[in-house]
Amino acid sequence: KQVLAPGGSYNQITEMPWVYLRFYRKFFDRVQFAFEPRNFPPAGAYFCQGVKDPA
Repeated sequence: KQVLAPGGSYNQITEMPWVYLRFYRKFFDRVQFAFEPRNFPPAGAYFCQGVKDPA
């Protein structure tokens, strides 16, 4: 079941930087990660677009 609209994006804020990067690349064409070291503990945000077709 697809719940993300065509052209939509999935964004996630996390306190576990880079943990999900490889996982999200399985499902999205474009995955960006922005690291924020000034946060305690260090955190970041994922920005994912382009849902891949299930194979």
